[in-house]
Amino acid sequence: MKIGILTFHCAYNFGAVLQCYALSEFLRCQGYDVSIINYCPGYLETRPPHATIRTFVNRHPRHSLKTYLRNFSYYHAYKRFIARSFQLTERVENLEQYHSVVSKFDTIIIGSDQVWNTKYNGQDPIWYGEGIDSNLRLVAYAVSAGDPNFTSGELEQLRAYLTRFSALSVREECLSDVITPFTSLPITTVLDPSLMVPADIWDKWSPSKKRYIVIYQAREDDNVFRMAESLSQQTGHPVITLDYYGNSVRSGYHKVLSPAQFVSVIKSAYCVITTSFHGTAFSLILNTPFFTLRLRDGADARSESLLRLLNAEERMVDPNYEIDSVEMDFNDINVRLSALRTQSQEFLLKSLQ
Repeated sequence: MKIGILTFHCAYNFGAVLQCYALSEFLRCQGYDVSIINYCPGYLETRPPHATIRTFVNRHPRHSLKTYLRNFSYYHAYKRFIARSFQLTERVENLEQYHSVVSKFDTIIIGSDQVWNTKYNGQDPIWYGEGIDSNLRLVAYAVSAGDPNFTSGELEQLRAYLTRFSALSVREECLSDVITPFTSLPITTVLDPSLMVPADIWDKWSPSKKRYIVIYQAREDDNVFRMAESLSQQTGHPVITLDYYGNSVRSGYHKVLSPAQFVSVIKSAYCVITTSFHGTAFSLILNTPFFTLRLRDGADARSESLLRLLNAEERMVDPNYEIDSVEMDFNDINVRLSALRTQSQEFLLKSLQ
């Protein structure tokens, strides 16, 4: 069977790229012929900003040059990983090209990641199955809408889109609650592909030689630095930041990494302090102690849902939290994760039959 995966593979974000890698590798190990549909609309494909000569002359040339070189390195680290790790289709930039490409597959999987979040998907109907012939099997795997606050008009449109799918699964229970009234199909809550795959898939990347206190933000909050610096003073472990927000870059802790190096650093970290779903997920996968900040900004649901499933809600803390110990017992978490992993794999494989 030929399977095409449609997801945010060209968003330069560790979680987006690694969940795509996980799903494609899992299916390939099951014997399927898998390709990533190389759909890269302008609203999704983020490229590093290019500092201009005027910026160099009129503003802060040293800072601009540093920013340019850092972002250039970051962008090409991703490009190299994608080129080496993904079997891509020809590049797709519009609906006509998309229809031509997907017609070569037997099944299309949409997901995972926030492909149904209208803040990120350009309200593009391709993410909901547009352009796919009715003779093709269409599966939603671990789709997410972030905090699913759809308008009434968006919900009515979603009702029409859902009729195209052969199987539906979501990453967060809150999305299941929203869309259940709009479809007769059962909706299964499953794990993000990074969690769904056997944990040993990440063994190909060795732990980094140095143990860090890792900051990884999806939403900025300066309390991550307060917590990390306090923990560094207590333990002597250095701080490193892996995201590209302004406060991280300015902090002096920032380091450019590829997606593979991201896994290596999380694997050996003393502790991870994060506001990111995938920062939380990879800490759980790799049994690395972590704290996830609860920012109450409408975007906590993804990490909250995951931690609730694993009975690890105490690792989500308020920004004023004072760390007195990073110790975690992963035994119960690993047992629960193993059971959920089996359920998610069973859903995915059954949906392809």
